[in-house]
Amino acid sequence: MNKENFVPNEKDIKLSTLDTSEIISHLDSYNKQFSLGASMARQLLHGLDREQRKGDKTFDSDTDISATEDQFAEQLVTFDQMKADMQELMSMTGLEYQPMQTNWFIAGSEGNHPGSEMRLNLKDGSQFVKYLQVINPESISQSQKDGLNQIVEVLCKQFVSYDLNDPNDERLLEFMGSISTILAEYRRIFGDDKLSEDIKRLEKYLSYARNGCLRELRAAEELSLDEPFTGQGFVLRWHTDATPEYLQKGWDSVIDTLHMISKNDKAVEIYRISKDTALHALDSAIGEVTSLADQSRDKKAFLSILNAIKVRMLEF
Repeated sequence: MNKENFVPNEKDIKLSTLDTSEIISHLDSYNKQFSLGASMARQLLHGLDREQRKGDKTFDSDTDISATEDQFAEQLVTFDQMKADMQELMSMTGLEYQPMQTNWFIAGSEGNHPGSEMRLNLKDGSQFVKYLQVINPESISQSQKDGLNQIVEVLCKQFVSYDLNDPNDERLLEFMGSISTILAEYRRIFGDDKLSEDIKRLEKYLSYARNGCLRELRAAEELSLDEPFTGQGFVLRWHTDATPEYLQKGWDSVIDTLHMISKNDKAVEIYRISKDTALHALDSAIGEVTSLADQSRDKKAFLSILNAIKVRMLEF
């Protein structure tokens, strides 16, 4: 778009005043309403209510709706309402809501039902770019800025969940096809010195994608191999609170990841950092386990696993 010759029309003016913070507000509200904690509380309250109604002559256990069924119906109604409320705004910004199954379940009388989480996708990258292009950095409101930062934060988290090995994922293709222009517009709107960490992270991903090693970077990030070992957290420190089986599984995944990264000639630096981090973490784990009292549970098994992993790691 030629900014010097651009004369905004009425439609563009309306587009430039849109505030996307409301999109995030609805998203957060849904995920809070149907979170694991809220779902467990709903199950408990429904059970108490059911017990109280058992003495009622009109109570029929065969037709009584379970808490799981009630929540599922409520999710559908809430999603439909969200789409209706946000239809115009989503259409004008090229975004869409997508309900997804979570990795936790709600136990019901008819089996387990997966929890629900609402996500935000870039449905039409060109439309989102058009929205960004009509925004004037000098007249943008703080609420609009907050909304844009919240949008990119959600999209960044969403991008991390994509399977980079799936070339048919339309969400990923739409995202990657638009991200370069989107990032350029964010720089224009916010200025180089006021970019959020999420924008910088997406710029990093774009750079690695252009260099042909984004998949390797994401694999390293999954196991905290992309940065020097700090001795913090649980990943790479499974020996602090895990069974021998879980410890073996964790370090096997490190070995597999290093093998995968090493096969890409364009990921030499990622491989170097990842292997160095893994070796430091492994030496730290061996040292910590060795210092445990001899009668400590799983000490012998842990040392056997860790030393075997080091031998395998030094072989390539």
